Amino acid sequence: MIELLGIEISQQALLIGIVTGLAYAAFAAGFVLIYRSTGVLNFAHGEMGAFGLAVFVLLIANYGLNWWIAFLLAIASCAAAGAVAELIVVRRLFDSPRLVLLIATIGIGQILLVARTLWIPDITTGGPVPTAFTTLWEPTNDLRLQAREITVLLVVPAIVAALGVFLTRTRFGLAVRASASNPDTARVFGTSPRRVSTIVWAISGAFAATTAILIAPFSGVQAALVDDTGQTLAEVLLLRVLIVSLLARMRSIPGVLASGIGVGVIETIVKGNVATTNQTIVDVFMLIAVLVVVLWLARSQREEGGWTLSPRA
Repeated sequence: MIELLGIEISQQALLIGIVTGLAYAAFAAGFVLIYRSTGVLNFAHGEMGAFGLAVFVLLIANYGLNWWIAFLLAIASCAAAGAVAELIVVRRLFDSPRLVLLIATIGIGQILLVARTLWIPDITTGGPVPTAFTTLWEPTNDLRLQAREITVLLVVPAIVAALGVFLTRTRFGLAVRASASNPDTARVFGTSPRRVSTIVWAISGAFAATTAILIAPFSGVQAALVDDTGQTLAEVLLLRVLIVSLLARMRSIPGVLASGIGVGVIETIVKGNVATTNQTIVDVFMLIAVLVVVLWLARSQREEGGWTLSPRA
């Protein structure tokens, strides 16, 4: 146990913070990917993750599917939802001002909310959101890793590394980067920015589902309520993804990883030193942090011409 300025920091809290931060980083990676490739701030990202979580729990609780099969099907459903949203909504507004597209993503989020609360059947099983396996590893007397932490440590580095390889080593990944930097140049080399946009939205949807499923066991969400408006990760996740993405300056995956871990550690330490009845104060500080970072970035990027809401060329 370490005490700094009256704040107690345990090894277990640091571990949980790092694991939670990794999950936040993976969630933010999908958000940043859409922004870097299309210039769109996707405010439906949180609801996309919540929708994937509801599908995942439904498949396990009501249909008795294996955890990994339900996991893959939930990811596929959100990838499909992301692609459909891009084809039906985003593509029609592709040349509109970014502000119009931002508002459109809020509408997409509301559609996903309706789909989750009204169209998904009631979930019949209670208890916490299930994990991939049940195990407990205690490397020391002060450290304990449960299945939820081990799953994040196994899955998140793998998918983030896969995304990095995809963007830097594959032909289509290079096309994504070309489309992000200069759509006209991408067209000259035979790359369709609209096709890139569709695939990027599908990848982002898959990342949203993956990380929402991994984060849910940490949040105390009950399985029977993931399809209900009364208990959802959407708002919580969107708040975290905004601050992580902004701290990474909406640019690099390594920056997202570092920011995510930092946010996760700070959040866990603060929650560990705040009474249970006052836990919501963490979200208030998160919101203030988002506003501070936005103002700081707006000032630092004023001369660069970033953060425009004008039409995409």
